[in-house]
Amino acid sequence: MGATLAVYAFRSFQQYIDTGGGNYIAVGAPFDNDDDLIDVETPPAPDDGFFDIGEDIAIDNGGGVTGTFQGTLTIGLDEFVAVLTPSNVVLLFAVNDVATANFPATLAYPGDLNQSQFMVCFAEGTLIATRNGELPIEDLNIGDTLITANGRETFVKWVGRQTVVKVFSGPRLPIPVILTKANSWCVSPRAL
Repeated sequence: MGATLAVYAFRSFQQYIDTGGGNYIAVGAPFDNDDDLIDVETPPAPDDGFFDIGEDIAIDNGGGVTGTFQGTLTIGLDEFVAVLTPSNVVLLFAVNDVATANFPATLAYPGDLNQSQFMVCFAEGTLIATRNGELPIEDLNIGDTLITANGRETFVKWVGRQTVVKVFSGPRLPIPVILTKANSWCVSPRAL
Protein backbone atom coordinates (compact mmCIF):
# COMPACT_ATOMS: atom_id res chain seq x y z
CA MET A 1 0.00 0.00 0.00
CA GLY A 2 1.03 3.58 -0.57
CA ALA A 3 0.74 6.62 1.68
CA THR A 4 -2.51 7.38 3.47
CA LEU A 5 -3.79 10.75 2.28
CA ALA A 6 -7.48 11.38 3.02
CA VAL A 7 -9.69 10.13 5.85
CA TYR A 8 -13.52 10.08 6.07
CA ALA A 9 -14.99 9.22 9.49
CA PHE A 10 -18.24 7.28 9.15
CA ARG A 11 -20.78 5.91 11.62
CA SER A 12 -22.87 3.60 9.42
CA PHE A 13 -22.98 1.91 6.03
CA GLN A 14 -25.35 -0.01 3.73
CA GLN A 15 -24.60 -2.69 1.11
CA TYR A 16 -26.17 -2.68 -2.37
CA ILE A 17 -26.15 -5.51 -4.95
CA ASP A 18 -26.54 -5.22 -8.72
CA THR A 19 -29.95 -6.37 -9.99
CA GLY A 20 -28.93 -5.70 -13.60
CA GLY A 21 -28.50 -2.69 -15.83
CA GLY A 22 -26.79 -0.58 -13.16
CA ASN A 23 -29.73 -0.86 -10.76
CA TYR A 24 -28.70 -1.69 -7.21
CA ILE A 25 -30.89 -2.68 -4.26
CA ALA A 26 -30.12 -2.48 -0.54
CA VAL A 27 -29.30 -5.83 1.04
CA GLY A 28 -30.44 -6.35 4.61
CA ALA A 29 -30.33 -3.63 7.24
CA PRO A 30 -27.63 -0.94 7.39
CA PHE A 31 -24.79 -1.40 9.89
CA ASP A 32 -23.67 0.91 12.70
CA ASN A 33 -19.87 0.96 12.62
CA ASP A 34 -17.71 3.88 13.82
CA ASP A 35 -14.59 3.77 11.68
CA ASP A 36 -12.66 5.63 8.98
CA LEU A 37 -12.41 5.27 5.23
CA ILE A 38 -8.84 5.86 4.11
CA ASP A 39 -7.76 6.94 0.64
CA VAL A 40 -4.71 4.82 -0.16
CA GLU A 41 -2.57 6.27 -2.93
CA THR A 42 0.07 4.27 -4.72
CA PRO A 43 3.29 6.16 -5.53
CA PRO A 44 3.94 8.13 -7.66
CA ALA A 45 0.36 9.48 -7.18
CA PRO A 46 0.47 13.11 -6.04
CA ASP A 47 -0.33 14.03 -2.43
CA ASP A 48 -3.53 15.94 -3.27
CA GLY A 49 -5.59 15.28 -0.12
CA PHE A 50 -8.72 14.39 -2.13
CA PHE A 51 -10.69 11.20 -2.69
CA ASP A 52 -10.45 10.71 -6.46
CA ILE A 53 -12.66 8.47 -8.60
CA GLY A 54 -11.12 4.99 -8.92
CA GLU A 55 -8.67 5.37 -6.02
CA ASP A 56 -8.29 2.49 -3.60
CA ILE A 57 -10.20 2.91 -0.34
CA ALA A 58 -9.65 0.92 2.85
CA ILE A 59 -11.55 0.79 6.13
CA ASP A 60 -9.13 1.72 8.91
CA ASN A 61 -9.25 -1.68 10.58
CA GLY A 62 -6.16 -3.21 9.00
CA GLY A 63 -8.24 -5.30 6.59
CA GLY A 64 -6.60 -4.02 3.40
CA VAL A 65 -8.27 -2.45 0.40
CA THR A 66 -12.09 -2.41 0.60
CA GLY A 67 -12.74 -1.15 -2.92
CA THR A 68 -12.50 1.98 -5.05
CA PHE A 69 -13.99 5.42 -4.48
CA GLN A 70 -16.93 6.00 -6.86
CA GLY A 71 -18.32 9.36 -5.76
CA THR A 72 -20.91 10.79 -3.39
CA LEU A 73 -24.68 10.63 -3.21
CA THR A 74 -26.80 13.44 -1.80
CA ILE A 75 -30.37 12.80 -0.63
CA GLY A 76 -31.86 15.84 1.05
CA LEU A 77 -29.36 16.78 3.75
CA ASP A 78 -27.70 13.35 3.81
CA GLU A 79 -24.35 12.90 2.06
CA PHE A 80 -23.05 9.38 1.39
CA VAL A 81 -19.66 8.18 0.16
CA ALA A 82 -19.85 5.36 -2.41
CA VAL A 83 -17.24 2.60 -2.65
CA LEU A 84 -17.34 -0.26 -5.19
CA THR A 85 -15.95 -3.55 -3.89
CA PRO A 86 -14.08 -6.10 -6.05
CA SER A 87 -17.23 -8.31 -5.91
CA ASN A 88 -19.32 -5.49 -7.53
CA VAL A 89 -21.12 -4.57 -4.29
CA VAL A 90 -21.65 -0.84 -3.73
CA LEU A 91 -21.17 0.33 -0.15
CA LEU A 92 -22.66 3.69 0.93
CA PHE A 93 -21.07 5.23 4.05
CA ALA A 94 -22.67 7.93 6.22
CA VAL A 95 -21.51 10.20 9.04
CA ASN A 96 -24.79 9.57 10.90
CA ASP A 97 -25.72 6.39 12.74
CA VAL A 98 -28.34 4.02 11.30
CA ALA A 99 -31.15 5.71 13.24
CA THR A 100 -30.55 9.09 11.54
CA ALA A 101 -28.99 8.17 8.18
CA ASN A 102 -31.62 7.93 5.44
CA PHE A 103 -30.08 5.23 3.23
CA PRO A 104 -31.98 4.82 -0.06
CA ALA A 105 -33.67 1.48 -0.84
CA THR A 106 -32.29 1.53 -4.40
CA LEU A 107 -29.38 3.11 -6.23
CA ALA A 108 -28.74 3.71 -9.93
CA TYR A 109 -24.99 3.18 -10.27
CA PRO A 110 -23.15 5.24 -11.38
CA GLY A 111 -25.97 7.56 -12.55
CA ASP A 112 -27.05 8.75 -9.08
CA LEU A 113 -23.51 9.59 -7.98
CA ASN A 114 -21.64 12.87 -8.05
CA GLN A 115 -18.26 11.77 -9.39
CA SER A 116 -16.27 14.85 -8.41
CA GLN A 117 -13.30 14.82 -6.08
CA PHE A 118 -14.15 15.70 -2.51
CA MET A 119 -12.75 16.33 0.95
CA VAL A 120 -14.37 16.74 4.33
CA CYS A 121 -14.04 19.91 6.39
CA PHE A 122 -14.42 20.36 10.14
CA ALA A 123 -16.56 22.59 12.35
CA GLU A 124 -15.04 25.39 14.40
CA GLY A 125 -13.67 24.01 17.66
CA THR A 126 -12.77 20.58 16.24
CA LEU A 127 -9.51 19.48 17.85
CA ILE A 128 -6.75 18.52 15.42
CA ALA A 129 -3.63 16.56 16.40
CA THR A 130 -0.45 18.60 15.93
CA ARG A 131 3.17 18.11 16.89
CA ASN A 132 2.46 20.41 19.87
CA GLY A 133 -0.74 18.69 21.03
CA GLU A 134 -4.36 19.13 19.98
CA LEU A 135 -5.43 22.55 18.68
CA PRO A 136 -8.82 23.90 17.58
CA ILE A 137 -8.98 23.84 13.80
CA GLU A 138 -9.46 27.62 13.59
CA ASP A 139 -6.03 28.11 15.25
CA LEU A 140 -4.11 26.23 12.53
CA ASN A 141 -1.85 28.10 10.11
CA ILE A 142 -0.13 27.24 6.85
CA GLY A 143 3.03 25.32 7.69
CA ASP A 144 1.84 23.91 11.05
CA THR A 145 2.91 20.29 11.56
CA LEU A 146 0.00 17.83 11.92
CA ILE A 147 -0.21 14.19 12.95
CA THR A 148 -2.28 12.17 10.45
CA ALA A 149 -4.61 9.25 11.18
CA ASN A 150 -1.80 6.78 10.47
CA GLY A 151 0.66 8.61 12.76
CA ARG A 152 2.84 10.31 10.16
CA GLU A 153 3.64 14.02 10.24
CA THR A 154 2.51 16.38 7.50
CA PHE A 155 1.87 20.10 7.30
CA VAL A 156 -1.06 22.43 6.62
CA LYS A 157 -0.95 23.38 2.94
CA TRP A 158 -3.78 25.91 2.84
CA VAL A 159 -6.38 27.47 5.13
CA GLY A 160 -9.91 28.65 4.38
CA ARG A 161 -13.36 28.94 5.84
CA GLN A 162 -16.94 28.32 4.77
CA THR A 163 -20.18 29.12 6.59
CA VAL A 164 -22.84 26.41 6.68
CA VAL A 165 -26.42 27.19 7.70
CA LYS A 166 -28.34 24.18 9.05
CA VAL A 167 -31.82 25.71 9.09
CA PHE A 168 -33.64 22.53 8.03
CA SER A 169 -31.39 19.84 9.50
CA GLY A 170 -33.27 19.34 12.78
CA PRO A 171 -31.75 17.64 15.81
CA ARG A 172 -29.27 15.54 13.82
CA LEU A 173 -25.53 15.31 13.99
CA PRO A 174 -23.53 18.05 12.26
CA ILE A 175 -23.44 17.58 8.50
CA PRO A 176 -19.97 17.54 6.90
CA VAL A 177 -19.13 20.11 4.28
CA ILE A 178 -18.25 18.33 1.05
CA LEU A 179 -16.02 20.45 -1.18
CA THR A 180 -14.49 20.17 -4.62
CA LYS A 181 -11.27 21.73 -5.85
CA ALA A 182 -13.22 23.83 -8.33
CA ASN A 183 -15.60 25.59 -5.94
CA SER A 184 -14.28 25.74 -2.39
CA TRP A 185 -11.52 26.10 0.15
CA CYS A 186 -11.21 25.06 3.79
CA VAL A 187 -8.86 23.78 6.48
CA SER A 188 -8.90 20.00 6.26
CA PRO A 189 -5.84 18.49 7.92
CA ARG A 190 -7.32 14.97 8.22
CA ALA A 191 -7.63 14.95 4.43
CA LEU A 192 -3.91 15.50 3.85
